[in-house]
Amino acid sequence: LLREAGRRAAYPLCVRTLIMTDHVAQARQAIAAMRGEASARGSLRLRAGAAWYASNLALRSGQVAEAENNARLALDLVDDDVNTFTGGAIMLLLYALAERGEFGEARELLCRHRLDGALGPSRWEISIRHARARLWLAEGDFERAYAEACEAGALRGGSGRANRTRD
Repeated sequence: LLREAGRRAAYPLCVRTLIMTDHVAQARQAIAAMRGEASARGSLRLRAGAAWYASNLALRSGQVAEAENNARLALDLVDDDVNTFTGGAIMLLLYALAERGEFGEARELLCRHRLDGALGPSRWEISIRHARARLWLAEGDFERAYAEACEAGALRGGSGRANRTRD
């Protein structure tokens, strides 16, 4: 699966599953293997993907500075416009900045990538909406945070990915 990473989603999805199910040691090993494969291939995208997953793991583990550094690395390695990949890295960076109380920098990140206004219904845009809701909640703008979170939830539900924890 690792050799096919970049062409197929199987390995990255396995890494994401390890992260989301809190299998921290196994996730670290999988991310390290991904970094090794990226170096062997000379693949910036695979290296950026490894940084993105490392950011997610660090954030879930409470290592906010490490999460921020890895999210920045993922963005620095890929010059793409905002898409699923870069949107995910921006989302994680927003989470980390909000967690650290760096609200101005988080708002600047949104402006720089033109994500401070209306967004569409794609998965990465819904994730940005969720990150914005968390930012506004941390800033104390409760009404705005609630409205954004409700919109993100409605869009997730509309795409067949409702939050089942409420059922």
